[in-house]
Amino acid sequence: MQRRRWRVLIIASVGVFMATLDSSIVAVALPVIGPHLHLTYSQALWVQAAYILVITVLVIPVGRLAQRHGLMRVYALGVLLFGLFSVMAALSIDGLFLVMARVLQGVGGALLLTTSAAIVTAAFPPGERGRALGFNVMAGTIDYTLGPPVGGLIVTYLGWRWIFLLNAPVAVATLLGGWDLLGAERRDRTAERLRTGIRTGGGRIDTLGAALLGMLLAALFVPLIFSPLWGWANGRTIGLLAAAAVLIVVFVLVEGRVEDPVLDPLLFRRNRVFAGANTASVLYHAATYGVTIFTAVFLEVVQGTRPSGPGSSC
Repeated sequence: MQRRRWRVLIIASVGVFMATLDSSIVAVALPVIGPHLHLTYSQALWVQAAYILVITVLVIPVGRLAQRHGLMRVYALGVLLFGLFSVMAALSIDGLFLVMARVLQGVGGALLLTTSAAIVTAAFPPGERGRALGFNVMAGTIDYTLGPPVGGLIVTYLGWRWIFLLNAPVAVATLLGGWDLLGAERRDRTAERLRTGIRTGGGRIDTLGAALLGMLLAALFVPLIFSPLWGWANGRTIGLLAAAAVLIVVFVLVEGRVEDPVLDPLLFRRNRVFAGANTASVLYHAATYGVTIFTAVFLEVVQGTRPSGPGSSC
């Protein structure tokens, strides 16, 4: 893998670029998708929310799965699922079909986003790792800038289905370009096991912790996303936030007793760098992503601007 590290960097960065671009690019298309599939804007919002929620819930458990079965193998599966269900989303006949396609596309996105940086870290020696990771992170953040204008042009001149269809050829090219890396990783893992005598990827996966974490994140983020529509005093908002508060207590208690937890809560207390970096990342992505979505809503829904620029909405 290290001998092919620059190609590894490109392959790993393409996947994270696709997965993050698809979250920002859809925001511009929602006001167009809704009328085509007979959805209100609040219903169309699930097209966006379902994708993000699935990635959020799966990102940590998928990391443990990749550690067990191989980073490139899980990454390649993510590229395959992402491309396949992008086509499914493009062929949607109604809103429910599209939301389900986005859920499955989110599974592929979670596999890509979880493994991309880990693959780069494994392929590059310490002296080159910082620069390589910087390029990889840039591929995942530049989408916030490119997504809205690119999405606007595609929706206006090609149609909203093409924001999903264009993922398919990129996925195929990524799979073909990285196919031999699967064998390279397998040989590296075998050599490491022979050298150290330690079988990589052993141990049980904390399924209870993963399930609790998924329920906790869903109970927290669904009301945060839909509270502007439901209202903060609405029973659904209050009930889900209360459930999130209970689940976080249960999660901490359960994970504190597990030998190999899916997420060790003590990391946030023992490692200030870990806690600070994750907090900063959450705040950054919440602010950037929020601006992207609400700007698109304001310009297209309130101001009547076309997705590609000034003028009457289509």
